[in-house]
Amino acid sequence: MQERHLNSQIEKAHYKFFFEPVYKTARAEEYVLLDILFEKPQYQQLISRHVDSAFVFQNGKPLQVQVPGFDDILGDKLTAFAPNTTGVPYEKGGQSRTMEIIKQLYDIGNLVVQMQNPAITATTFHAFAKTELGYRNMEGDTSLVLDDIFDTALTISSKGQLGSGNMDALMQGIRQLKQYIFSENYHIEKAVTHAARAAYTTALIRTGEKAIHRFTDPMEIKDWNITSQQYNKLNKLRKSNRKHFTIGTGH
Repeated sequence: MQERHLNSQIEKAHYKFFFEPVYKTARAEEYVLLDILFEKPQYQQLISRHVDSAFVFQNGKPLQVQVPGFDDILGDKLTAFAPNTTGVPYEKGGQSRTMEIIKQLYDIGNLVVQMQNPAITATTFHAFAKTELGYRNMEGDTSLVLDDIFDTALTISSKGQLGSGNMDALMQGIRQLKQYIFSENYHIEKAVTHAARAAYTTALIRTGEKAIHRFTDPMEIKDWNITSQQYNKLNKLRKSNRKHFTIGTGH
């Protein structure tokens, strides 16, 4: 185990756990990097889960650990998809970080499908957003972060026609992330679906809505129409793929 220290106002530690890979690589040893942030837990609920995976060799009964549920993780993840405030920035140290931005979006898009209690998501979001704003010495409340998430999602949903995000950079991130997802073919249309889910969740948080409105039949929304001149360009999403237009029950 190796620890490395970084100069920062945020108390954190980094550990490398070295192991000999079963699948041979160019190096005799590989490692898993564990980043630890020392902060009071801000999740609303912890649930018990067994560490039971084909990737983990163990004797006897699987270990049981306490982890946050989907609703809590979603609230936390949302703060990372805000490139101009609390989230992964477009670039850092001259290096593009857009693939990491889209990675956050990918996680959010899948977590929203599992969301059951928007109140938990909202409470956790506000807690983490306040903390992250404080880390960055940024003035303002959590509505700044919600605006950032919504605007970035709007940029992706409209493929750059709306919003103030950098669509060219975001597209680069989508193309790069595609190489790391083996379970599906990730492309702009799926990113649009995930962006719609992110935007919908910001609306739930902003309004305090406690119910999640899902659709099972695309015909349920055939007559829906966005009348706002600011956003009516999004109506075409209903025609191309209704999953983009609202939140569905699956992927």
